[in-house]
Amino acid sequence: MASKISGRKVIAGNVQKVDIFFVLLHYVSQLQDTTILFDTGSGNKKRLPQLIPTIARVGDTWDVPDAVYQKLEELTCSMYGNPRFSDINQCRLFKLKEKCDDKLDPTNSVDMGSLPPCQDCLHQHTRRVNYQVAIWKQSHIPLPTTPEPTDGHGWTLEEGTLEPLWTSGEIIPPELVNILQETMDESRRQFR
Repeated sequence: MASKISGRKVIAGNVQKVDIFFVLLHYVSQLQDTTILFDTGSGNKKRLPQLIPTIARVGDTWDVPDAVYQKLEELTCSMYGNPRFSDINQCRLFKLKEKCDDKLDPTNSVDMGSLPPCQDCLHQHTRRVNYQVAIWKQSHIPLPTTPEPTDGHGWTLEEGTLEPLWTSGEIIPPELVNILQETMDESRRQFR
């Protein structure tokens, strides 16, 4: 959603699809006099002018620099209403505990889609976005050298079809696995 405030273009939105959001954010970062706002989930809008230089770096190289990963991770924590976090796994754990009233019970039903992505999942999202933006940034070159999307760019080949690589590792932080295991063990002891 775009609007004008004091003669400046303002982009505001609440986006769940991280791939699309980062591509859109990169496009917006190229516009002059643009302020990026997003809904923090509590009805407030947050302004992110410091992210424009980071977002503008997306697609400069085929590999995403660690500093860009870190800033995009901070942005994603903010998108999910937790700007005090810079580690997405910690943000994810906090949101899960918040949804479970700080009691992690295996019988609770939690919509995992409402949680932030795990760090590895976010990195795969970022790699896909970076790959697409890098292609766009080389569109002026008649025959650019483009690496295979499956070579560490967030894609995998499944039965001849290019599919997103959602994760290459754990989707649940080890701390959470330990807490769930302890909770399940305790539940089993109570029902004996």
